Amino acid sequence: MATVVLSAAGCARPRPISFRWPWARWQSGDGAETRAHGGRPRRLASLEPILLADATEDGHAGVKQAAGATRSAKDTEVISTVVARVNGEPIVAEDLLAPLRSRLAEARQTMSKAEYIAFRDRLLRQQLDNLIERQLLVQAARRAFPEPIQRRIEAFADQQFEEQLKQEAKRLGLATVEELKQHLRKQGQSVERMKQLNRDTILAQQFVRSRVASKIEVTRREMLEYYREHKAEFEQTPAVKWREILVSVARHSSDEAARRHAEQLVSKLRAGADFGELAKQESDGATAAQGGQWPWTPPGSYIVDAVDQALFSLPVGQVSDPIPGPEGYHIVLVEDRRDGGPRPFEEVQDEIRERIRQKKIEQAVSQLIERLKQEAYIVTVFDTAD
Repeated sequence: MATVVLSAAGCARPRPISFRWPWARWQSGDGAETRAHGGRPRRLASLEPILLADATEDGHAGVKQAAGATRSAKDTEVISTVVARVNGEPIVAEDLLAPLRSRLAEARQTMSKAEYIAFRDRLLRQQLDNLIERQLLVQAARRAFPEPIQRRIEAFADQQFEEQLKQEAKRLGLATVEELKQHLRKQGQSVERMKQLNRDTILAQQFVRSRVASKIEVTRREMLEYYREHKAEFEQTPAVKWREILVSVARHSSDEAARRHAEQLVSKLRAGADFGELAKQESDGATAAQGGQWPWTPPGSYIVDAVDQALFSLPVGQVSDPIPGPEGYHIVLVEDRRDGGPRPFEEVQDEIRERIRQKKIEQAVSQLIERLKQEAYIVTVFDTAD
């Protein structure tokens, strides 16, 4: 499902909302695809005014935005510039630039001017191709879905959008969603445009689910073949899951007193006391609050060598004798042990099924988009005159 990301790192003011597009194909290429039917496409205005509108003092280009500043009429005109048309529908500069501003700002600080310009142009082309692909899917969805279904999808998208606005307002310490919207508007961000972009993204994804994802099948034979070919990816190291009670010498009158206490605890455990409960009451170790429970631990991971050796030699379910260490005496219980080597197919088959399914979806969506591109009339600011 599409997610709207509202973020203001470190704070004072919200940054623009950006949209994650899971089927985006980030390719540099030589430029966005252009297809025209019925004659030569009309060339759009140059992108240079957009890139140079707010050039920084060091000569790097980019639309900058001071904290709390509002956009001028000139700024608004620049970000409203049409950078592409897909079957006559416009894509504007703001949609192109908004998701990239943070990356471009970071690049301006770390790259030379020549490196930055090359990076910027490549990124803009990739992002524009991204937006074109989404627009093609949105148009296909509008043709495929009846109006009542489109309205239901939009209602769901709007509900999700408002909920995420609430969460972001709360995260930023703002009193109301309206206060967040005011902050966004002061920065020149159109909340309604953000809302519409979220609608479009979810509409396109629902179309992909209904036309592509729902029809994808993965057979057991495909899964077994994938497992054989990628067995190395499912290798696991030997490991144990275990519990520990540490009896610290520092909390006793002497080393001997700590050792005797540890031996008493071992006797209780072997008589049937619950290891977890006893660890909460008696352990001085780091995991006492968790009943002495440690996660899966590979060989050589525990700092006390004698404990590490015991973990891989004790039978599962057997309580150890007190093991001396630098801080006191350790009592361990191995609850489970796994061998090294590839995980069994039965254990990883769900993961394999999802990997194959996702690959098939990506391939099918790519084919769908290429077909839509072949049938579409697309013109962008990156087109060059013949």
